[in-house]
This record gives sequence, C-alpha cells and structure tokens, in this order.
Amino acid sequence: MAAWITIYAREPTALSPADVLAALQAADLYDLSAELDPYWQFVGKVAEALRMDAGAGLDGACLHYWEPELQPMIRFHRWVEPERVAEELSRVRDNARLDPEVEAGLVGVVEVIALELGEPMSGELGAVLEGFGAVLGWEAARVLAHATHGFVKDPEDGWWRVDGQGNSSNSGEHDISPCERTDSRLCRARRSRNPRRRQGADDVRRRASRGRVPTQPSLPAVTS
Repeated sequence: MAAWITIYAREPTALSPADVLAALQAADLYDLSAELDPYWQFVGKVAEALRMDAGAGLDGACLHYWEPELQPMIRFHRWVEPERVAEELSRVRDNARLDPEVEAGLVGVVEVIALELGEPMSGELGAVLEGFGAVLGWEAARVLAHATHGFVKDPEDGWWRVDGQGNSSNSGEHDISPCERTDSRLCRARRSRNPRRRQGADDVRRRASRGRVPTQPSLPAVTS
C-alpha cells in the first residue's frame, strides 16, 4: 500500500512544481538521507535523476528520482474546492482524536496537498527507492507546509508543523516539531542529529566530490 504525507494548508500555495523541484535540488541530500545508511552511495544518482512531470500546477505532478525510470515516484494531489477540502477535514476528524493545537489549526485550512509515495517494492533496490522516496517526500512536505502555514500528517498519523523560518537548512534551527507525542519512523529519520551519522554523511560527500563513490551502482533487479 502506498504511503501518504498530507499537508493541510492554511494559506493557498503559490508554489509551482518547478518551485518544489528547485527546493529539492537545493537541499543537502547527504544530510537529509543520513539515516539511510548504507545507501548514502546512491545520493548522487538520486540527485542527478530528480525531475518533475507536471501540467499547469501541483495537482497531478509526479516527481521522479531514479533512472531508468521506475516506480515508485512521488505523485502530488492538490484539492482546493471547498466541498473536497471539507470532506478531507471531516475524514481526518472522524478517524482520530486530534490534539487541540491541530484541531485549532485545521479550522483555517483552505486547501489540502497530498503526496503519494508509491507502492513499496521488494529487494535491495526497493529499499533504496522507498528510503529516498520518504526523504524527498518529507522535504517536499516541509517546504509546502512552510509556504502555506500548514500542518503535516505523516503516514503513521502523526501531526507536525514547521518551526522557525522553514527554509532548507540542515542546521537544525528550522526543523519540524511534533504537535502530538507521536514518534513516527519517517519523522525520526528527518529529525535525526546523530553526530556519527552526520560524520558518515560528510565522509560520503567528500568521497563523492573526489569521484570515489560510484554514480551508477549495481543493484539486483527489482521484483514486485
């Protein structure tokens, strides 16, 4: 089953698919993927493959991050019609008891943006694609939530908001803060500041800059 990250936006988003892609390209993927050990070696391949297929807006846009093109990709959905927004809000309220901060924030929601991370696949390549899909999806959600002053619901029904300026910083000053005491696996990976992980990411970054990390690694064929 596909994992979903949903942004409940309190302001209309002015970001285009190209804006989201630019933010991901500017992000430090070595740091963001620090919890994906031993898959750091694929950061360069993922960065080179990043592209967005899109029409007029975010709704229906697809982010690709692997070549040759494989599933899963990240598909964007955007709902702005008042009836559909009300339906999404009703669904989330019916399914769980919300934290008061979340409940108060949802009162002002004007649109809903959902990121569909795609169906998981088996094998080592499947693990690589699923891991980087979570990293990229979470970073895209963070960017969109900051732009719309929105709340984020993760695949495990944890609620999050963007803290501080919300820019693409790996300093820890603008991280995502939990609105509930929910320790999501996806969010743990984003929040990690483990010095050993960070040092490892720095080592891989240096090796990549010297051409010592393969850009076309060999992996077994994916199986469904």
